[in-house]
Amino acid sequence: MGKRCICCLDRSSQRAHIAFQILFLVPKVPLVHQQTEVLRKHTQLRVQGYYGQMGVDAWDLDVWSNEFEKHDVLVMTAQIYYNVILHAYWSIKGVSTFLRLVRGFLTLVLRRPS
Repeated sequence: MGKRCICCLDRSSQRAHIAFQILFLVPKVPLVHQQTEVLRKHTQLRVQGYYGQMGVDAWDLDVWSNEFEKHDVLVMTAQIYYNVILHAYWSIKGVSTFLRLVRGFLTLVLRRPS
Protein backbone atom coordinates (compact mmCIF):
# COMPACT_ATOMS: atom_id res chain seq x y z
CA MET A 1 0.00 0.00 0.00
CA GLY A 2 1.15 3.58 0.34
CA LYS A 3 0.89 4.19 -3.41
CA ARG A 4 -1.79 6.14 -5.17
CA CYS A 5 -4.16 4.20 -7.32
CA ILE A 6 -6.64 5.35 -9.93
CA CYS A 7 -9.45 2.93 -10.66
CA CYS A 8 -11.49 3.24 -13.81
CA LEU A 9 -14.88 1.61 -13.34
CA ASP A 10 -17.60 1.43 -15.94
CA ARG A 11 -21.08 2.58 -14.98
CA SER A 12 -22.29 -0.98 -14.44
CA SER A 13 -19.68 -1.71 -11.74
CA GLN A 14 -21.17 -2.70 -8.42
CA ARG A 15 -20.61 -0.02 -5.76
CA ALA A 16 -20.23 -2.73 -3.14
CA HIS A 17 -16.79 -3.44 -4.55
CA ILE A 18 -15.51 0.08 -3.91
CA ALA A 19 -13.15 -0.23 -0.95
CA PHE A 20 -12.88 3.50 -0.32
CA GLN A 21 -15.13 6.32 0.69
CA ILE A 22 -14.48 9.96 -0.08
CA LEU A 23 -14.98 12.75 2.42
CA PHE A 24 -15.08 16.19 0.84
CA LEU A 25 -14.64 19.04 3.34
CA VAL A 26 -15.77 22.55 2.45
CA PRO A 27 -15.65 25.76 4.49
CA LYS A 28 -19.21 27.06 3.96
CA VAL A 29 -22.72 25.62 3.79
CA PRO A 30 -23.48 26.95 0.27
CA LEU A 31 -20.45 24.98 -0.94
CA VAL A 32 -21.91 21.80 0.58
CA HIS A 33 -24.94 22.26 -1.68
CA GLN A 34 -22.87 23.22 -4.71
CA GLN A 35 -20.32 20.42 -4.48
CA THR A 36 -22.96 17.80 -3.65
CA GLU A 37 -24.91 18.70 -6.78
CA VAL A 38 -21.78 18.79 -8.98
CA LEU A 39 -20.70 15.34 -7.77
CA ARG A 40 -24.20 13.90 -8.23
CA LYS A 41 -24.42 15.33 -11.74
CA HIS A 42 -21.03 14.08 -12.92
CA THR A 43 -20.68 10.73 -11.14
CA GLN A 44 -22.72 7.63 -10.46
CA LEU A 45 -21.60 7.62 -6.83
CA ARG A 46 -23.98 7.90 -3.90
CA VAL A 47 -23.36 11.48 -2.70
CA GLN A 48 -24.81 13.22 0.36
CA GLY A 49 -24.14 16.64 1.84
CA TYR A 50 -24.17 17.48 5.57
CA TYR A 51 -24.41 20.78 7.44
CA GLY A 52 -25.66 21.99 10.81
CA GLN A 53 -29.14 23.11 9.74
CA MET A 54 -29.96 19.47 8.92
CA GLY A 55 -29.93 18.78 12.65
CA VAL A 56 -26.84 16.59 12.43
CA ASP A 57 -25.69 17.80 15.85
CA ALA A 58 -28.48 15.71 17.38
CA TRP A 59 -27.63 12.55 15.43
CA ASP A 60 -26.26 9.59 17.35
CA LEU A 61 -23.87 6.80 16.38
CA ASP A 62 -26.62 4.71 14.75
CA VAL A 63 -27.71 7.53 12.45
CA TRP A 64 -24.14 8.41 11.45
CA SER A 65 -23.24 4.74 10.90
CA ASN A 66 -26.22 4.42 8.57
CA GLU A 67 -25.15 7.52 6.65
CA PHE A 68 -21.58 6.25 6.27
CA GLU A 69 -22.88 2.90 5.02
CA LYS A 70 -25.31 4.38 2.47
CA HIS A 71 -23.00 6.85 0.73
CA ASP A 72 -19.78 6.72 -1.28
CA VAL A 73 -19.07 10.45 -1.03
CA LEU A 74 -19.86 12.64 1.97
CA VAL A 75 -19.66 16.41 1.51
CA MET A 76 -19.63 18.39 4.75
CA THR A 77 -18.36 21.46 6.45
CA ALA A 78 -15.16 21.05 8.40
CA GLN A 79 -17.12 21.77 11.60
CA ILE A 80 -19.41 18.79 11.02
CA TYR A 81 -16.39 16.55 10.45
CA TYR A 82 -14.81 17.87 13.65
CA ASN A 83 -18.00 17.14 15.60
CA VAL A 84 -18.24 13.61 14.18
CA ILE A 85 -14.65 12.87 15.25
CA LEU A 86 -15.08 14.65 18.61
CA HIS A 87 -18.09 12.50 19.53
CA ALA A 88 -16.34 9.34 18.27
CA TYR A 89 -19.00 8.59 15.64
CA TRP A 90 -16.12 7.93 13.30
CA SER A 91 -12.59 6.99 14.20
CA ILE A 92 -9.74 8.90 12.64
CA LYS A 93 -7.96 5.54 12.41
CA GLY A 94 -10.13 4.97 9.33
CA VAL A 95 -8.80 8.08 7.63
CA SER A 96 -6.22 7.29 5.01
CA THR A 97 -3.05 9.31 4.75
CA PHE A 98 -4.25 10.20 1.27
CA LEU A 99 -5.28 13.82 1.64
CA ARG A 100 -5.62 16.04 -1.36
CA LEU A 101 -6.78 19.50 -2.25
CA VAL A 102 -9.39 19.23 -4.99
CA ARG A 103 -10.48 22.54 -6.43
CA GLY A 104 -9.20 24.17 -3.25
CA PHE A 105 -11.13 21.89 -0.87
CA LEU A 106 -9.67 19.23 1.40
CA THR A 107 -10.58 15.72 0.31
CA LEU A 108 -9.91 12.63 2.43
CA VAL A 109 -9.99 9.09 1.10
CA LEU A 110 -11.22 6.64 3.70
CA ARG A 111 -10.83 2.89 3.70
CA ARG A 112 -14.22 1.24 4.20
CA PRO A 113 -14.37 -1.24 7.09
CA SER A 114 -14.01 -4.83 5.87
